[in-house]
Amino acid sequence: MLRKVETIAVDPAHNRLLVAEEDESIRDIKMDSLDGRFTGQVIGDDLFRHEPEGLALYACGDEGYWVATDQHPDENVFHVLDRRSLALRGSFRGTVTRQTDGIALTRGTLGPLAGGALYAAHADAHVSAYAWEAIAGELGLKQEHCAR
Repeated sequence: MLRKVETIAVDPAHNRLLVAEEDESIRDIKMDSLDGRFTGQVIGDDLFRHEPEGLALYACGDEGYWVATDQHPDENVFHVLDRRSLALRGSFRGTVTRQTDGIALTRGTLGPLAGGALYAAHADAHVSAYAWEAIAGELGLKQEHCAR
């Protein structure tokens, strides 16, 4: 049963529908198949301290990473998960960005943001941009260089 859904994201390559549940008694991401059936897989029982919010996929073929936001007004955290295994690859915080609801992720080079960028809402009023190369370098992630 879902109580307070914040974000739904789709991964067709892995037949996954990710559902961020932000009810304060649950705080996790549930996995359904694309036909809407619960798979029994849950991420975040021990990962999210506050509210699972935005979900964004950095796709490279059937590999890549998921970014999930743990929303809080003082200690907002972004968690990076392996796309295939859904294992935590690392976490980071922005110096300014807080209370993040929505996020978006692109692989395309945009001005000085080579290799893609993560965009995150800040307090429902501003947008922060993070270079994917900086995130990958900080967390020791494999750089995904896909045909664009």
